[in-house]
Amino acid sequence: MRNSNRYKDIFGSKENLTRTDIESYESTSAAGKNSLEQKMENDSFEKDAMEGWEKLNYETSSLDAISNKIFPKKILPWKTAIGALSIGVISVFTFQYFFNAAETNSKSVKIEVAKANNKNNSKINIESADVILPVLIEQMNEVVESEQITASEIINDFEEMEFLITELPPLKPIEIEGNNTTPELISNRFLAKEIYLHELKLIDYSNYRKNPVVQTKQLILNGLPADKENENSESYNSNWESIDVPYLKYLEKSIYYFNKGRNKKALARFETIMESYPKDVNANFYGGLCLFNLGEYTKAISHFDNCLNGDYNNFDEEAKWISALSYEKTNDTAKANILFQEIVDSKTFYTAQAKEKLK
Repeated sequence: MRNSNRYKDIFGSKENLTRTDIESYESTSAAGKNSLEQKMENDSFEKDAMEGWEKLNYETSSLDAISNKIFPKKILPWKTAIGALSIGVISVFTFQYFFNAAETNSKSVKIEVAKANNKNNSKINIESADVILPVLIEQMNEVVESEQITASEIINDFEEMEFLITELPPLKPIEIEGNNTTPELISNRFLAKEIYLHELKLIDYSNYRKNPVVQTKQLILNGLPADKENENSESYNSNWESIDVPYLKYLEKSIYYFNKGRNKKALARFETIMESYPKDVNANFYGGLCLFNLGEYTKAISHFDNCLNGDYNNFDEEAKWISALSYEKTNDTAKANILFQEIVDSKTFYTAQAKEKLK
C-alpha cells in the first residue's frame, strides 16, 4: 500500500483527471475541452502529464501494465487501480525522479515504471529547461490574466493584419524627378520569410542560417536490456549531456508552451535559444511577451528593442506597441507617449489603439 499512499500525497483530495478524460479529450467538444482544462488549471503536474499524453496521441494502453504491477488484482480490482492512477504513473515517476537526478548530479536512479514503457533499451531525452527553471525565472510571478497578452490575442492581431494587407489596393509606382539614380538605402532591415507554428507567426531562419541548432543540455536515460531486468524494478543511468537540437524542433516546443500560457517554461526555452542566437527575433519577441506576462516590464522592453534593432522587421509593429504598453506599466508616461505617437504617425495596425492612449 506504500505506492497507494504516494498517489494520495500527489493527487490530494481534489477531483483529478481520469483515464476516460485523457482518452476522450481529442474528440470531445470545445465546451468539454474547456471543462477538462479548468479541472487542471492550477495543477502544473496534471498540465505536464496531459502534454505528455498529447505527444502519445492520448493512447493510454500502457497504463494496463502499470496498474497490474502497482496494484495487483489480489489487492485492488483493476478499475480501482486505474482510477487511483488518474492521469498516469508514467508522468509521476518520470518527473519526480528527473528532478531528483538533477539535484544529485545525475547519479544512478531507480524508477519503477512499467516494462512496456522501455522494453527495447530505448533512450528517454529530457530537456533541462523543461524540468529545472532558472532561479530568476522561478521567482517571477505572473500578473493577473486580464493584464496579460495571451497567445490568442496575438493570433487574432496577426489574422487581422493579414486581412488588411490582402485588402489594400496595390501601390502605384513612384515617379522620381530628375535623373534615374539609385535611391539611397535608408535601412538594410527587411521582411524575412515567415512560417506559422501553433498559429503564431515566426521568422523562418532556415532561409538565413545553415543548419541552425540550439545548444542545450538533456538528461539521457538509458534503460537496462529486458533480459537483465528483474520483476521489481528497472534501472536507469542518467547523465546530463550537452547536445545540439535542430532550431525549428526546439522552437516548436517553446512556442507550444507559450500558446498554452506556460510563460515560465516558454521563457526558459527562449532564453536558451538566445544563448545560441542573441539577436534571434523569434526568441526576443516571444520571450518579451513572456516577461510582460510575468510583470518584468523593463526586461521585456529590452527584448522588444532587440527586435526593433535586429536584421528583420517582421515584428516591428507588435514590438513597438507592446514596448509602449510596457513603458506605460512602469509609469514612464513620457517614453510611452513617444512610442504611441510614432505608431499614430506610421498609420499602421495599432494606430487607432495608440490614438486612444494619447487622449
